[in-house]
Amino acid sequence: MRRAFLVVTLSFALGGFAADVKRGDVFRTALMTLMCPTPPLGALYAPDLTWKEWVATGRAIAFDSVGNLYSADDSTLDVFDSTLRKVRSVALPEPASSLAVNDAGITYVVGESGTVYVYSPGGMLQYRFTLPNLELPARQVSIDVAPEGCTLVYAGAGGSVNRFDSCAQIALAPIATDEHFTAIRAMREGGFAGATDSRLKFYNGSGQVVFDIALPRERFSPRLAQVAAIAFDTNPDFIYLAANDGLRKLNLRDLSMPDIAAITSPFSVAVFGEQRPTPSSFSLPPAHRRGSRH
Repeated sequence: MRRAFLVVTLSFALGGFAADVKRGDVFRTALMTLMCPTPPLGALYAPDLTWKEWVATGRAIAFDSVGNLYSADDSTLDVFDSTLRKVRSVALPEPASSLAVNDAGITYVVGESGTVYVYSPGGMLQYRFTLPNLELPARQVSIDVAPEGCTLVYAGAGGSVNRFDSCAQIALAPIATDEHFTAIRAMREGGFAGATDSRLKFYNGSGQVVFDIALPRERFSPRLAQVAAIAFDTNPDFIYLAANDGLRKLNLRDLSMPDIAAITSPFSVAVFGEQRPTPSSFSLPPAHRRGSRH
């Protein structure tokens, strides 16, 4: 297994260098408490998890279809262009630490009250609504918008997966209400992928499990790696896991992990050009469903 560890330099303190965002690049946010000096929360990586650049962002991040990076902290929605230059800052009505962005750049920011503030690509507040079944105050809600652009999929009270049609303004039937998810990601055709404390599960739009594997162990411990965020690669056969022991790239076909980058206290992960698989694509042989291999 190849491990790509970060090299600590003073580049982030001195301004560093400009690194354009390329299709397939990975952006994550994490609190790197083991580094001195402590770098910003955000970092950009190449697809093989080679580090490219530090960026000062909030905890919640997402890409749109053209490579703009969106970031939310307690008080501000920031937008960075594909050179990671900040091009817009919008003051938020209340503290927020979760967001989702569709391909067109429509941004859904979740406030602590459970209110979702919907912003146009130009940063104008369009409308707001309240998500049902959230534990309040809502902090670091794992939320995503489905590829069709309307359905929000999120981990609600107790970690159950909820769906809300933001276009029709109605709650949809929940999925997998007996599970507790720490991170979710929408797939095509109404499905989603979700990480529990021990498993990575993939569901179709009817709530049926179509793929189920054990989470990998921590690199230096017999404990399971706790996953805080997930994102698909430009190749939907791969998925990135932002876990407490590192940022991992997992091959869903043979369950190998060719790349790992060291991080601590992860918050979010996003991939420019992310390709969501369909639930029907998980027709793997039974031997591939028995759990992760190392």
